[in-house]
Amino acid sequence: MDCSNPAGESKLTIYHGDPLLQEKGKFTLYDNKLLSAVVTELFESGNIKSESNYENGQLCGSVTSWYPDGKLESMRFYHHGEKEGTHQGWWPNGNPRFSYSFSKGMYDGLFKEWYSDGKRLHEFEYQAGQEIRAMGWRENGRTYINFVIRHGKKYGLTNARLCYSLKDEQGIYSATKNQP
Repeated sequence: MDCSNPAGESKLTIYHGDPLLQEKGKFTLYDNKLLSAVVTELFESGNIKSESNYENGQLCGSVTSWYPDGKLESMRFYHHGEKEGTHQGWWPNGNPRFSYSFSKGMYDGLFKEWYSDGKRLHEFEYQAGQEIRAMGWRENGRTYINFVIRHGKKYGLTNARLCYSLKDEQGIYSATKNQP
């Protein structure tokens, strides 16, 4: 069965925490039957925290979550329980937080993350679940990862770690940081 809801068929809405709702391995059941419904989770305030679509016991369609103030937090898509398409998330201030691309449950395409102020954090590229390129930036905008993978080998700047931490743009060397 596809993730589409046939015309005229209304989906049952079930609230997260319902005692008849249960996980059995990779399937979700309701009253011991494979779940085909929307599961809604609420904040204590009564605002919607998340809505997840299920078909035949698996996530199928959109999973959307919100912050307590009602702003959109993330949108993710699934097809028969596997991640599919572009998953996006936002910081509470509305700036993008992440954008991940999936195909058949594997990373496929661009994987991007941002700091809350909108500056780039990471950008990876995948083909059929295999990483082929990566870039990463510190909060000050400086690159700390920049490599490509060819024939199973990484070329470029990989896993560059500071030998000191930055606090107020002042270096604190780790060699002396842990000494009494």
